[in-house]
Parts: sequence; structure tokens; C-alpha cells
Amino acid sequence: MNSSEMQAAGRWTGSKWAMLALLVVARTNMGLQFQTVADSSEQLVSAMGISWHEIGRLIGLYMVPGVFIALLGALLGRKFGDKRLVVFSLFLMAVGGALMAVADAYGVLTAGRLISGVGGVVVNVLMTKMIADWFPGRQVAFATAILIVSWPLGIALGLVINGQLLTVTTWPTVMWLASAVSLASMMLVWLWYRDPPGLAASTTKGFGFKLEITRVEALLCIVAGSLWAVYNVGFIMLPSFGGNFFVSLGFSPVEAAFLVSIASWLLILLVPVGGYIGARWGHQNLILFIAFAVGTVGMAWIPVASSPVLIFIITGSIAVLPAGLIMSLPAQFLRAEARGTGMGVFFTMYYVGFATLPEVGGWARDYTGDAGAPIQFGAIMFFAATFFLALFLVLKKRLVPSAAATGSAS
Repeated sequence: MNSSEMQAAGRWTGSKWAMLALLVVARTNMGLQFQTVADSSEQLVSAMGISWHEIGRLIGLYMVPGVFIALLGALLGRKFGDKRLVVFSLFLMAVGGALMAVADAYGVLTAGRLISGVGGVVVNVLMTKMIADWFPGRQVAFATAILIVSWPLGIALGLVINGQLLTVTTWPTVMWLASAVSLASMMLVWLWYRDPPGLAASTTKGFGFKLEITRVEALLCIVAGSLWAVYNVGFIMLPSFGGNFFVSLGFSPVEAAFLVSIASWLLILLVPVGGYIGARWGHQNLILFIAFAVGTVGMAWIPVASSPVLIFIITGSIAVLPAGLIMSLPAQFLRAEARGTGMGVFFTMYYVGFATLPEVGGWARDYTGDAGAPIQFGAIMFFAATFFLALFLVLKKRLVPSAAATGSAS
């Protein structure tokens, strides 16, 4: 590095935390927009004449584009520039939100949700990569953990703000708010985000794509990504359907929204705690199994408990702990040259699960007529997470040594 590059690096060193704060604020909009359908579900069902099954489908549709885009996100950013593509993606989120706000039919709602989802997926993939650019070395794990909590922060803010709005206005206002916040986020990134020094020279090098990944690495990424998917689907049943459940118990919509927002606030506070405990104490697999067991039993118990609020809080507090540990699983076996492709496979499986499984929770609500059925479906998802973790550990123990020995790419 020459003297001018060193001077530039020195000037930018103090800015990385500002860039992290900027991206956290902009990414918070993802959670806020994702939550709009769940928060507006009562009004959508009554005003649009749609079923709870269709509400579940709309919730999952936000993730559908990730099935096709997650593996390509980093490549698209390299071709067109991360900042430029993120700005465009935030614009798509604004367009999708506005389309939902003016929707007069379920098909229009679906189109708006998909457009928003395309933007959200690219924002998710590229902002994670942008943080890695700014925080090389040991700091990347901490910075990424901070970025991750912007998603539940957005969900929690949506639960509180949308819950209040819907007591005095109708569901299109909630969609317009998410659209406006998307535009504000777009302007923030456009005006103030800057790449770290030296990055520009390594970007836009063409559209080539080489899959530097072994079959074993791909298999383990599929299993780990499936684990991440069912874990998230299980947990998202709380903020997505918990409000309707508490309303069915006699709580007001505002009270129900406040109670359900606790799940997101717990996620914000305790995800870093779970990662810290795993790093300091070790025994990360044991932590995962215990948290999954609590999630399975607790979510099955909430709808039939005499004190559902207490069980809700206890379950949420423990079930959120393993999020950071699950995200670290691919790092246990991926070679450096396979990390990009491997994480693409990992996130593809996540989006496949998240795009399809929430609909089952809505279907359970329709089929049983029980507002607690989606939460009990969440218990099944936590049990599935236990299965995928056990499968991952068995495969990793049996296959990783042979993969290291062969080192062949597929």
C-alpha cells in the first residue's frame, strides 16, 4: 500500500461505524415492510374478502424472490456496483409498497408484495457483503450481528407503529408508510454511503461466475440453510399470528400488538447475548438443542396455557438465543474460496423455506378455526430445526474429513 492509499485508509477508518449505522437504519425498513401484511391481516381479511390461508401466502411471498436471486446477489452487485443496486432495490421496495396501498384485488396485492420482495432480497444480500467490505478480520462478526438485528428492529417498530395507525385509519396507510420509509432509506444510501478505500478497483470486473464448491460443502450448506429456514419460520409465527391470537383472548389490538412486539425486542437484545455465550462458554450445539427444545415445547404450550403471556415471554427469550450460532455453521466447513457460493446456497434454502412454509401456518388457522394453530405450527418448525441440526452434525462428522482430503470442486 503506497502513502496515498494509507492516508485514504486513515481518513476512512473512523467512518466505518457511520457506514454500519447508515446500513442498519436503511435495512430496518425490510422488517417494517415485511410486517405490514401481518399487522393489517384483520382488515385485509374483512375488507378484501381473502382467507387467512391467503394472508399466510402474502407473508411468505416477500421471500419468494430470494429463491432465484440469493445466489446471484453478490454477482449482480459486482457487475453494477453494490451501492447502485441497493439504491435501485430500495426503490423497488417503495414501488411495491405503493402498489399494495392502492390494490383493489388480491392479485394486485400479490404483485406489490413480490416487487417489494425482489428489492428486499437484494438489499439483504448486498448489505451483508457491504459490511464485510468495511469490516475485514475479526470485527466482521460483530458488525454483521449488529446488521442482523435491524430486521427484528423493523418488525418491532412495525408492530408498535402499525398497531397504533390501524386504530385510527385503514390498512392502505400502513402500506404507504412502508413505501415512504423505503424512499427515505434510498435517499440515505444514495447521498451518504461510500465504499471503503481500495474497493472500487476490485469491482465491476465482469459477469463471470465460477462455483468453487465441493459436493460435500453444497450438501452441508443445504442442510444448514434448511435449519436456518425452519428456525426462522417457527419464530416468525409469533409476530405474524400472535397478535390475532391475543385478540382472540380478549386483548385490544393495541395491547396485542405490544405483547407480540416483545418477541422482536427480545430478538434484538438477546441474539448478541446468545453469540457471546456460545463464544465464551462453548458447547454451541448443546445451546442449540436446548433452545430448540424450549421453542418446541413452549410454542405448543402457549395456546393452551393458563398464563399464555408468561409462556410467550419465556419461550421467546430462550428461542432467540441460537440465531447467531446457526448463522456461523457454514463457517465451520466452507473453504475460503467457497464461502461466496456456499452462502448463496445457504440463503437460497432459507428463502425457499421462508417463501413457502408461513402459508402452512395460515392454512392451519383456516382449517382449525383456532387462532393459536399457527403458533403450534411454529412448534413443529422448531422440532424440524432439531432434526436438521442432528442431520448436519452427523453429515459433518462423516463427510468433512473426506472433503478436505479430496478438495475437488463440483
